Amino acid sequence: MLRALLCVVVCLFVFSSAKADTVTLTGGTFITSNGILGINAFGENFLIQGAAGNTSVNYTFATCVPSPCGPGSLLNVGGILPASLFNSGFPQITTGTLAVNGMTFPDVFYDGLLTFTGFVILPPDFVNGQDVFVPFTMQGPLMAFIPCEIPSTTGERCQQVLDITLTGSGIARATLPQFGTQAVLYTFSEPVPEPATLGLLGVGLLAAAKAVRRRARRN
Repeated sequence: MLRALLCVVVCLFVFSSAKADTVTLTGGTFITSNGILGINAFGENFLIQGAAGNTSVNYTFATCVPSPCGPGSLLNVGGILPASLFNSGFPQITTGTLAVNGMTFPDVFYDGLLTFTGFVILPPDFVNGQDVFVPFTMQGPLMAFIPCEIPSTTGERCQQVLDITLTGSGIARATLPQFGTQAVLYTFSEPVPEPATLGLLGVGLLAAAKAVRRRARRN
């Protein structure tokens, strides 16, 4: 009884500290393919892991216009990922692993919609089977819940431990054969400062340098 009460108290503390926060993924990968879906990515004091597998499902949301992919086609690696896809499986429902603020939850259900954005025009020398690299961004709400039973066959949720906005950016590597399996590997990286941010940084450094020179002259 004491152990269960302690778990509830800790979960409530972690949830209150993670509620409505924005977490940015700075490393790790997310893969979509025919029959394979998986994420293993991290940010500051944050780790998300989850996977799903079904050979009858193509989890890739990359598209080409016109199709099939060819020179001059617009390759779009964007789409909307329902995080609940990581809770697949029958009769036993799969769970993911979450670590936030130093607390690890080895079995959680995910919910929310993560929107990926990224596109590129395929070059004139593109041939089927080549890897294409596309910058992308990702953003959306993400929630996590502790199941009422482990393993779970009902999907019933007993305790919410996460409610955040998840963001990230990086480079997607798309493999696009004309026929057969498509695969897109999204690799997260540290956000690149925007030009405006770099400009403000430059102005600040310039002002600091002038201040140092003025002090040197006075001395």
